[in-house]
Amino acid sequence: MTDQVSIANRALSEAGTRSTISSLTEGSNESNSVSLHYIPIRQHLVRSAHWGFAEATAQLSLLKSAPGTTETPNFPSSGVWSKAYPPPGWLYEYAYPSDCLQARKLVQNYSLATLGSVPMFPGQLAGSQSWWAAPGQRFQIGTDLDGNNSQITVILANTDQALLTYTRDITIESLWDPLFQEAMVAALAAKLCYALTGDRARANDLIKIANDKIIIARVGDGNEGLTIMDHTPDWITVGHGARWFGTVEWGGGFLFPYGPLFSAF
Repeated sequence: MTDQVSIANRALSEAGTRSTISSLTEGSNESNSVSLHYIPIRQHLVRSAHWGFAEATAQLSLLKSAPGTTETPNFPSSGVWSKAYPPPGWLYEYAYPSDCLQARKLVQNYSLATLGSVPMFPGQLAGSQSWWAAPGQRFQIGTDLDGNNSQITVILANTDQALLTYTRDITIESLWDPLFQEAMVAALAAKLCYALTGDRARANDLIKIANDKIIIARVGDGNEGLTIMDHTPDWITVGHGARWFGTVEWGGGFLFPYGPLFSAF
């Protein structure tokens, strides 16, 4: 069975501590070190690629809408912007999903205005969803204050009824891809080695092993599903990263090339 304790014990073995734990709360030096590093490393790794096993989609909860939209048809009598509306330049403000580690793509939900009547044949429905296969709509991550005046993360967009595809924080280890598990063990081992033994040389060796396993895991994940081999010119890589035209991002939503995650101690 793969769980936190088994991942931790595999990492302790790789780190050369010659010890194991029975729980993350037992109070030993090993369990305390695991508890300190486990969640940050897991979330760091989950964000390190668009892993298939961590992909999720959710309908976003609307927090604010700009004057003139369907949700807020009237303009303020004062004629000036206030905190009741999204920041200038954006029509909608949505709540950031609580289990989201990285937003990937935002698209519009089903709507009668887009779909019309219910189609007679499934092929008609599939065709009417063609905009879902597009790169997606422009959005931006920001911060705002909730009703209790507490800071929250929000998503700003010009898309009504928005759906977000995102990277979910996968806390159930048995759902991880086996190659991702190996990368997690190696990365955790590097942290534990330095924390528990002080062996900087061994810790740096484990960091290199961890980065190599991350790359292998990325390759394995990328080879699942429909894979498109494409090349992004250097002038885009250096100067822009992604190009926006209006509200639609053309060109496939370029991501900067993935590199190693962890640096040497």
